[in-house]
Amino acid sequence: MRIRLLPVVLLLGMLHAHAQFHDQGMTQAPVARTEYVHPDTGTATRPLVIGDCLWGNCIAERTVYPQSNYWRHNWPCKACVSPLLPDLYWTILLNNEPRNSNGNSGPPDASLPRALPGHGLMGFSTVYGNDNFPGDRYWRAHLVLNFVSFANPVFGGIPFLGFAEFSNRGNRGRPLGYLQPSSGTRPSVLSFSAQLWGAGPPKPIPGGTQPATLASYVWIVANWGTKPKAIFITLYHYNLQNSVPPGNPANYHFNWPITQSAFYPGADIVYIDAEDLDDYCGFGAPTLINRQDVRYGIDMTALFRCVDQRLLFTERMPPTNDIPVTQVLWANESSGIDGYLWVDIHDPRMLPNLALLSAPETAASSGHVEPHGYGRETGKIQAELQRQCAAVPGCAQRAAIAAAGQQQTIELPIDQQPSRPELLRATEALIGTGRPQGR
Repeated sequence: MRIRLLPVVLLLGMLHAHAQFHDQGMTQAPVARTEYVHPDTGTATRPLVIGDCLWGNCIAERTVYPQSNYWRHNWPCKACVSPLLPDLYWTILLNNEPRNSNGNSGPPDASLPRALPGHGLMGFSTVYGNDNFPGDRYWRAHLVLNFVSFANPVFGGIPFLGFAEFSNRGNRGRPLGYLQPSSGTRPSVLSFSAQLWGAGPPKPIPGGTQPATLASYVWIVANWGTKPKAIFITLYHYNLQNSVPPGNPANYHFNWPITQSAFYPGADIVYIDAEDLDDYCGFGAPTLINRQDVRYGIDMTALFRCVDQRLLFTERMPPTNDIPVTQVLWANESSGIDGYLWVDIHDPRMLPNLALLSAPETAASSGHVEPHGYGRETGKIQAELQRQCAAVPGCAQRAAIAAAGQQQTIELPIDQQPSRPELLRATEALIGTGRPQGR
């Protein structure tokens, strides 16, 4: 991994705007649920409905799965009698590619059950304040992919664990923000903080050819033309390269023909590694660093204009104002065995550009804060991951190398590391095997 620390814009304050996250800064106990509106979607009671194939050559989708893997978190009791309420919430994604493999117990985006962090492959929880570490003051959404002691039921599977805000899920159909806002008070800057709590670089699956990878992303979707446009920014990556300047970033034509899904029908996607943004776009974003809070301020208009000017989307960005941003998603993803990835997301906000004018510091702001120790809940996660990793030969050593910032010493050469689209295309050949990962 090529690490380059770049200036970060520290964004302060927020002016009122109709379009924004439903809980700016995630100041309330986060209400969250899995992606489908109806808890039984994808089962025999309510099969998946397959719609348009956005790019052609769609894979054959399963429409019925043994269970829905529906899960909800901090659901208010007044809504306990109705699974359709409330209408303001965050969304949890539990996808496992190939999504239609017989090894997945649930439908796409709910392929596998949610687990308590450290106690299953797809671990998710929200933790507040001192339970994160002494003196903390945030609600943090913890995403913990753990495949040290928990085998993927799909041979060569790629688990994708996400935390998201969708316009058409939990935000009453409102845009989250805008590109090219018509007013300085309209939100167009994505602001959030993240921490890499730990990474255990995996090893390849015995008998397979798939590289062992880790990645943590933020993905942003804007809507114009005939197809949604998405940009993945890789905040952390191991054995994965989505962009190597001066060559163009990777792109992918994403088919998602499941009509009940917030991702329907797919998107035109471009992938950029955070450390390469300055080369491509002239502005930077930091990579995640072990046990440090990192602050992000992403001018979404500048980001999408940069990609558009490089002609990486199939449709040019129009000159019109107020192009809606409808999805923001943070996710961990992996391939291989005997590894883990633990990241938290906190203080997510959609801000207007006027916030930049009120910030006492701009490019000089480092945005890095180093927490001390663990809290009650994070200590449990850390102890569980350490216990499991210590029992697997080589796991603790690889994790220590990554924590010291020396992971490049155990990675493949850059020209042998796949992009995410290359990894996904290779995995599509494994559809339907249902063969669990060996050890």
